[in-house]
Amino acid sequence: MNNDKDKKTADTITAGKIIMQEDTSLEDKVKILKCFDPDIEKRKLSGVQHINLFLELRKNLSVFLQEFSRVSFGRDFGFKDFELEDLFSYFLDDSRFDFKLKKDKGASILYADIHAVLRRNVINNINPLIRMPLLKRKMEYYRIFSKIFNVMVASNLLDFRDTDFNEVDDIIDIGMGHSVYLTKMRMKEGGIAAFVVKREELPVQSFFCRLLEILRWPAFKSWHFMDEKGEWEIAEYIGGTTLYDVLCKGEISHGLEVQLARHSALGDIFGRGDRHFDNYLVNDGSVFPVDISFLFWEGNEEWTGKYVAGGMYEFNCLIKYAGNENLFNSKVELFFSNYKETVFELKNKIDLIERLIISFFGDQDSDTRRKIDFVKYRLDYADKYINN
Repeated sequence: MNNDKDKKTADTITAGKIIMQEDTSLEDKVKILKCFDPDIEKRKLSGVQHINLFLELRKNLSVFLQEFSRVSFGRDFGFKDFELEDLFSYFLDDSRFDFKLKKDKGASILYADIHAVLRRNVINNINPLIRMPLLKRKMEYYRIFSKIFNVMVASNLLDFRDTDFNEVDDIIDIGMGHSVYLTKMRMKEGGIAAFVVKREELPVQSFFCRLLEILRWPAFKSWHFMDEKGEWEIAEYIGGTTLYDVLCKGEISHGLEVQLARHSALGDIFGRGDRHFDNYLVNDGSVFPVDISFLFWEGNEEWTGKYVAGGMYEFNCLIKYAGNENLFNSKVELFFSNYKETVFELKNKIDLIERLIISFFGDQDSDTRRKIDFVKYRLDYADKYINN
């Protein structure tokens, strides 16, 4: 095991040196491309095509390293720059599913949208000729395609006898601080089925989607899988635009403000963290929470305060009205009116919610009671807060 690890480390360092050499031989260029597609020589590409692929890759990686260094906070702050070795350790190791921001864990570091955009674009800007074999190998290592097959059968998108489903149309990274893959599958009879795949230790997203369904709020399907190689969340892809992009364009509507007030209440009561603008999608006028990883989170109130102070939570959608004091105050009043109505709705449905928690997490799970008490306590606390 150590020998394999040492070899991967040596290969990573070697690849990093080769790609930055100005006088790289064609043989070495092909060697780098084989990090992505071991069978690239079978593609019958010309020498010029190999050279162009290599130069395109080198430019992409160089630009990423330069641009990210300008916006990182530095090693002392706990948010480090990337190095070539970080990239090639991800490229060379099929078991490395995630390409993550280099943040010190537990240091309460918030990152900006630019950090996420740069992180995922260094993957997505790789030419599909070599990006697709790379990402398909990672998916195959963790048997993700077989899990997607199960999802497609469960969703009646496929007959269980259909084995010609895994013609992969595209895979791109749509994650923020870590990799989340949008995987598009070409259907046998035509059309595309798209799913979002991520590592997830707990089935909280599946639970939350089911909660939205029983509340009759806009929701999407999500499935949790567990095997000897880890735990995974696979969700249907609903498309749409991130709330961040909607707000940047100034397209926030009254209907969206109402929905965000309701999600603010729901998130507070259920201890949902990481509710920044990129973790909401807007599709056909409806708001969908996505990438749900933190639920029933003790101390979530502290994180909520930090995100609001940073201008990235539901309440901050009202910032566009800040220049008009009277309008802003009326919007704030309306926001919390919808917030309060949602709290009362949840309190009236607490028996239904309790049954859902028990049925989903099991009455034998020692943490199930904590989850129920967590919600009930916050509903009681919210009542006192509203009355005061």
